[in-house]
This record gives sequence, structure tokens and C-alpha cells, in this order.
Amino acid sequence: MNTKGSRSSTWSHSRLIERLKQSLIERETGKKYDIYVSLEEIPEILQKIAQVKKVYKLSIDPNLPIDIIYAEKKEELRKKEFCYYTFFLVVSTKAFPDSLENTIMFYKFYFSRIISSRRFKIVLVVPHDIEEIKMEFFQRNGIGLWEFTRGGKGIEEVLPPICLREQMAKEYQEEKPRDTALFFDKYIHDAVISIAGISPEQFGKRYIDRKMMDKIFDLEKISYRKRLFTLMNEHLTEKGDEYEFAAEVFSKLWEEYIGIPYKDFLEKFDPVLQNVFAQTRKRGRIYRDHYLHQFQVFLLGLYIMDKLYSNFANKYKNPEINWLIISSFHDMAYPIQLYDDWSGEFFREIFAVPKDIAHIDLKSKFVEQSFMNCTNCLITRLCCVFGKEELKDNWLADKNNLVQFFYKKITEGKNHCILSSMSLLKMIEDSKYTSKITIDGMSTEDVLKDIFIPSALAIALHDENVWKDLRIMEKVPLNILKFEDDPLSFLLIFCDNIQEWGRPSQSKIDDKEEIKKRFYLKDIKYDSTTGFYFTIWTPNHKKTRRFFEKKRIELGKTKTFLQQSSATKFVIRLEDKKHDGEDFEMQGSS
Repeated sequence: MNTKGSRSSTWSHSRLIERLKQSLIERETGKKYDIYVSLEEIPEILQKIAQVKKVYKLSIDPNLPIDIIYAEKKEELRKKEFCYYTFFLVVSTKAFPDSLENTIMFYKFYFSRIISSRRFKIVLVVPHDIEEIKMEFFQRNGIGLWEFTRGGKGIEEVLPPICLREQMAKEYQEEKPRDTALFFDKYIHDAVISIAGISPEQFGKRYIDRKMMDKIFDLEKISYRKRLFTLMNEHLTEKGDEYEFAAEVFSKLWEEYIGIPYKDFLEKFDPVLQNVFAQTRKRGRIYRDHYLHQFQVFLLGLYIMDKLYSNFANKYKNPEINWLIISSFHDMAYPIQLYDDWSGEFFREIFAVPKDIAHIDLKSKFVEQSFMNCTNCLITRLCCVFGKEELKDNWLADKNNLVQFFYKKITEGKNHCILSSMSLLKMIEDSKYTSKITIDGMSTEDVLKDIFIPSALAIALHDENVWKDLRIMEKVPLNILKFEDDPLSFLLIFCDNIQEWGRPSQSKIDDKEEIKKRFYLKDIKYDSTTGFYFTIWTPNHKKTRRFFEKKRIELGKTKTFLQQSSATKFVIRLEDKKHDGEDFEMQGSS
């Protein structure tokens, strides 16, 4: 991500987009156009436009990081109707980032191959106090420049946009080149340079849902909300790579609000996922992406926590710090669990030996030396929170069933949730990290007791294979998880189960059937008198399909375990391609 100069954000990206939409509506009197924010909505919107024809179809990637698409119907020769498109990119930072020039040039030449170059324009919309604008760049490339007036209430056109073909004709007439081929050669050169300046991941790979990001700009109670706003504005302005963005947000927040460099963990875990399980970089991220998933869980949980902040603040001293740790760490040890599966298949195929031989041998001595203290912390927290127990004397002897439970989950199952939890607690034992922790002046003892142990328990419990087995164990007070007992554990299980949108497929990129297996976040609603309502849908599948059914079963199991508070509902609606669906409301308070 480009970090040149000071770019403190004074604008909310989502609000600027709303201003732009309103301005476009006010400029037109007829209904010859429509405005799109996300391209997956295009088919539904086009049904509302009279005399829909195939010419309206915009066959481009629905995951494009574009702010607004403006489509205007026009008649050309022989009364044929065509759509003219204007792509709007909004800047919500005080300084114009250099990296955005590469993105604009990429759009200019890429889309001229998809949309007729005489029917396509690009407009950049900037704040009135924007710094470092290079007017020559816009003029030379026919890029439109609009400016929000002071207060963002109006918009002035500084430079009109020019279609690529018109721009070529204008330059040709002005230069009157002797060598026509050489004249057009420079456009080929610019196209190559623009393509070389954009990574494949950066273009057309928007997995983080914009509706969710827009909700984050409305946070009111979260202590690091302003820092998060700034980072989001910069990312939405630059249209940068989302993996880099997620890593930067977690890294900045960890360093500034916890004191620990989060990038240390990424350097250990990320290469395994990227290179071992993706097999080759050319095939992309073919595993079910758990890294961007963690970031989307983070955003979703912040939105819920902000609305119910007092409920969390009554239980935890710094709930948003807990949530930052929980969400960014809850799947961190996934490579260990995946490694067993991968190595097992390797040994079976190469040496024709049973799969179990390939498993990492976590012997009892190793587990006792490395994890026993961490396990004791989890068991203590589990019994105190859910069993309301006072653990005295040799209490651990009475909890042998729990000790054995965690032991087996670590040694035999390599359960990524418990191992992620263990990794987090081991970190707090390392002096190179504990010496750096600075959380509102809390002592190391308080940080362990109030921040890391509650966070570690939530991480350990969030997998169905953990809480399902705990429910049927004797003398374990966790038949149901009540929101009032442990809001953080409730929040992680809820968010982890609902967050399906924007998750890359496990299969090859060129497998069209797998690409269709996608969920979308259709709607987010909160009512202070009732609660939360989330709608996710599968636009390519019916309820009868296994893809839909699998998620339905998963949500059904979760609703029987989570017990919401009597005052607040947590409802998930799962819809198929025909918007036929089913509601899953977490159990009400008994």
C-alpha cells in the first residue's frame, strides 16, 4: 500500500459515495440511466429499466473495486440503442496516492477491450482540499476530474471526461503525426505499462463486502475506530490488494493498541497456506481462504459489538482489544491441521502407507511441557465462566476429563482452534512479547487475566467439533452457550458461522461450477428494539442443492447451541437464487 506523505482522513468514503449518487440523480431529469454500487445487483436493477435489451449487459467481473458505475442509454445510427458507461472512482484521503495512477491507466485500457472505447469514460472525484493533484496526467489521458465542494454537499466539474476514442482523435488532430503506426504505438506502450503496474490480486478480486465496510464507518463506541476509518479510506481510495490491506489493518492495530508486531505471526503461518496448500501461485488461493475470513469476521463482530457495547464493557475491561485478538488469531493455526491432511495424502500416494503414519507425533511429554499450563488456564476460565465454580486446592484432579479432552484435541485432532488458542497463550509467556505489551497501562497479570485468557477461550470453543463434544461430556457446564455468560465466545461462533461471503473456492480457478458456489451478503439490519438481522444468499443455487443444504445444516446446529439474550435477537436468513429461504434465530433466553 502506498504510504507517501501524510494522508489523515477527513472524509468517510461511504458518505462521499452517497453524495456522488445524489449529485448524479439531481443532474438528470429523465430515467435514461441507473447507478450501481455493486455489480451483482445489475441483473435485478436492469429489470426495472424499460425495453431491456442484451446491449445493456455489462460482462465484467462483479468483484471490481469500483465505487459507482453510471450507465446512460443513447441512440446511435439506425436508431440502435447502446449504453454509455462512466466509471467513478472516489478519493477519500487528503493526498492523491501515486499508486492510483496505475489503477486508472489499467482501467482505461482494460475496459476499452470490453466496452467500446467510444462508450466508456473514467471520472475521479476528489475532496475540495485534495493535495498533489497532477492535472497534466488527467488532461493527457482524458480522465475526468470532479471535486466535492466544501462540506461535501455539492460537486463541481474541474475537467470533463473524454472517451478513449475521442481522446485519440483529439491528440491525432493536434499532433498530425507522419507515422500513424508510431502514433498508436504509444497507446500500446501505455497499456503494457498499466498492466505491468497492477498485480493480478489487486484487480477484480474484491472479497471484502462493501456493505460491511460501509457499516464500519458508522462505529461510535470502538476506541480505535478513527484509526480504522483512516486505513479503510486509504484502501478504498487506492483500490489496493485486499490481502495487503487486511494485513496492514491487523498489524497497525496490534502495534498501536497492544504493542506486539502482528506481522511476526503472519511470517510464520501465511507462507504455509500460500505455497503448500495452494500448490502453485499460478492457481491462486485454492484453499478455503481463512485469512481474509478472519478480517471479515473482525468487521462483522465490531459492528455488533458497537451496537451492544455496554453488554461487552460490563464483562470485559477492553472488549474491542479482546475482539481484535480473537478475530485476527482464531484460525491462525489452520496450517497445522491442514498439514496433517496434506502429509497423510502424500505418504499414502507416494509410499502406500496408512495415512496415520504421516501425522505429526505430539508426544505426551511434549504436550505436558509445552501446553499443560495453557490448558489449565482454559479449563479454569471454562469452569468459572460457565459453571460459576470456585476452583480451590487440587481442583484440577476433578477435571481430568477436561484435561484429557484438550489433550486428545491437540495430539490426535490437531484442532486448529485449540492450537490457535495455545499459540496465543504461549505468546504471552514469551518475554520478547510481554515486555512490549501496552494496553491502557494494564499490568502483565491483568493483561493475562482480562485480555488473553478470555480471548483464548473464545478461540478454543469456536469450532463445532469442540463445542459439540463438550456438550455431551459429563460434568461440563456447557450444554448451551449463553450470551450473558460469555459475549465474546458467543460473538465469535456467531460471526464465524455466518461469514461466508467473498470466500474463495477450494477448487481450481478455472472450474466454472466451483466459481458459482458463492455466498453473498445481501442485507444487514439492526433494530434497537429487536436486534440483528443478516441475510446471506446463494444466487446460483436452489434450496434443493447440496451447496445450500450444507450451510443450512450448519446454521441449524449453531442455533441450538447459542442462546441469545432476551433483549436482542440474532437472526440469520439464508436465501437461494429465487429468494426462497429459511430463518435461523439463535435460541431465546430461557
